[in-house]
Amino acid sequence: MKSLLIYLCTILLLTVSFQTISAQQPGTIVFSKSPINAENPVNLTNDFKAGDRIYSVAYFTNPVKKQCKGKMPKTATKKAVEILIYKNDMYATSMSPTLHNDYLETTTLILDLAPEASKMTVYTNPNISWKMYGNTKEGPLRFAEILSELDAGTTTIKLEIKACYEVIATGEFTIDGTSFDFYEDQMASLQNVETQTVQIPKAKKNDPALENEMKSLLLVSGNDAWHGEIMEIVIIDKDWFLERHKITGAILFRYIRAEVVVKKSDGCWLYHLVTFKQNYIRNEFDKTLWDGAGDRVKIPCENVN
Repeated sequence: MKSLLIYLCTILLLTVSFQTISAQQPGTIVFSKSPINAENPVNLTNDFKAGDRIYSVAYFTNPVKKQCKGKMPKTATKKAVEILIYKNDMYATSMSPTLHNDYLETTTLILDLAPEASKMTVYTNPNISWKMYGNTKEGPLRFAEILSELDAGTTTIKLEIKACYEVIATGEFTIDGTSFDFYEDQMASLQNVETQTVQIPKAKKNDPALENEMKSLLLVSGNDAWHGEIMEIVIIDKDWFLERHKITGAILFRYIRAEVVVKKSDGCWLYHLVTFKQNYIRNEFDKTLWDGAGDRVKIPCENVN
């Protein structure tokens, strides 16, 4: 009996060791129901039920900077990668997070797919930034939205991470349930935590006269976006950019961009890439015009100067 117990314990230890070693194999993505220590991943699984939390770590075959050698400047401090998502072997959607600084040199990427809000880390990590997908931010919020839309039954979710068009990590898991409303309900708590991390970027150009002109243009535009109190305008370009005719090279106009915070009845909103332009007419730049805006995100009013 003692020999059998020793044998079983040995097999168990070997199994755990093999799982840890296999988990860190380059090119793999692993999953768990609890946050994963990337250096020592344990309690891994590929089987989930509706309502489970889902955490993930990707182990790249090469750092992004090495993978993209010759395809990006040596001095680059950021690079977007692509996360492709498949449902039952059918392509569903993708995300394009941007990796910054140290993350260009690492072979490990922590992903919170459907985390508990208090344990979510990716939105506070300065080495990774996420785009918007409509009104939903990519990352955990978008993952939760995808899970909430699953049909009843068992679905296989496959993730594939690409850098410079080459796959550097892949992995899959199954999730089973009759209803996935849990993940839709979860989005509110994730959004609340994510909102607390939003900050106004630092100005790259201090020009009070231009800022006041921008504010006046937004107010007279009549656009619903600017209804409320315009609390802050930050110019995010060092100077105007020239736009030239592609064939003749003649100057067409110049433009500059800003971030704008508006306080509305439902809180404060930060509008990205609010663009202003001046057409080039008769050898001089004409009056300033508002030319459009990008996505908006909720920002705590207390984070506004």
